[in-house]
Formats: sequence, structure tokens, C-alpha cells
Amino acid sequence: MNIYRFKPLKIPTALCSLVLSALLLNACGGGSVASVILSGIGGTGIVFGPITAFGSVYVNGNKFEIIDSEFDVDGNTGADQSNLRLGMVVKLEVETENGVYTGKALKVSYDDEIQGPVEAAPVLNADGTKNLTVLGQTIIVDEIGTVFDGTDFDTIAQGDIIEVSGFRTPTAIEATFLEKKSPTTPEVELRGNIAGFTTGGTTFQIGIVTINFVPGTTDIDVPGGIDNGKYVEIEGV
Repeated sequence: MNIYRFKPLKIPTALCSLVLSALLLNACGGGSVASVILSGIGGTGIVFGPITAFGSVYVNGNKFEIIDSEFDVDGNTGADQSNLRLGMVVKLEVETENGVYTGKALKVSYDDEIQGPVEAAPVLNADGTKNLTVLGQTIIVDEIGTVFDGTDFDTIAQGDIIEVSGFRTPTAIEATFLEKKSPTTPEVELRGNIAGFTTGGTTFQIGIVTINFVPGTTDIDVPGGIDNGKYVEIEGV
């Protein structure tokens, strides 16, 4: 997954029609990886997965020292360990020796998968999980497998503003972390593939959501420009 830094925006939104006059749009890599350790160059590597414990930080069951790490938590480069929560899916840049990680993380990065209002009453599935719909996307929560902050499996409700971290499947986001946000600061974040865009146009779709942008005003960081099929993230309020 390509990680890009972006800033929050102050923009009014509607549930299924994001009218963004000062939109921030960034290209990202599509899909997710459950956990991976990759050899990097210059004695570094990448670890990607949910936080399973603290005392330093544990990702995929492995301990990493983060006392001297750089942090980027939802674009906040002044963040520290106190901004992390169990269940958050993080990317760690770690030191390696001979292709094996040393246990020291040089940088910790976190960015949620989606943030916005729960559109309808949660639906209980036969396997005991629940489906939530946020900005047209399905979120699957589990009473044991999802870490809840500010709410819980039983009380999550229609109208709640939630932040979700987890892993994408072809049809849903499987939540490992869900936080209920304050309704007075309903920041919206959405990821997905562009569809319905025509050259010279000022709208496109991400799922059922219509994105309206203003050329020359909207802050767009998409290599090669907006085009159908590109995987992007949008932030606003």
C-alpha cells in the first residue's frame, strides 16, 4: 500500500453526496495485506498489521520498540504512542539485519480505512457479526475480534460517527478497531475506486457517493490526474 500524507479539511458534507469545494484527494494503493514483513533497502523493512498489545507495541504478535520512533497518525506527525489504540492497523518501518527485523521501529504510520456516519440500524448476521453501512460501504464488526472505543458491539447505532481500521475484502471492511467520534466534529474520510468520471468533468463516484470538485480550488494529489479505476482517499468535514 502506498502511504501519502494529507491534511484534514473544513467542508460541509451530505450523507450520500459529498459536495467538496476544498477537497483533498490522494491516490493510494488498492487493497490490504493482513500481515507482511518485507526486506527493504538500507537496513529497513516493513511490518503491517493490527496492534495486539502495548509495552512498546506488538504487531502480528511481535514486539517493536517505538520510544524513538517517528509517528504519523492520521496525518498528525506530532503524535506519539498515546494516540495509538489496540486493534489499529499500522505500518511500521523497522530496522533489519541480514533481512531479519531487529525489533526497533523507525516510524509508525496509521490511517483509518473510513470515517463517517452509520447510515442505518446495524444488521445482525447469522455468524454473530454485525454489518454497518458507512458512506455506502459495508463494515463488518465482531464482538471479540473488533476493539471498540467509546461504544461497543451492542450499543453501536444508526447516526453514530465512527472511525474504522481494519482489512478490506472484495465486498466489505472487516473492522479490527472502531471508535465512536464526537458528533460536533464529524470529519468524513472515504477510500475507493473512481468511477463515472469523464474528461473535463467535475464529478465522479466512489460507490454510491457522488464527489463534486472544483478544478483549481480542490486540493488534488493524484499522479497522472483523476481517472476511472484509480484508488483514492478523500477527507473533509
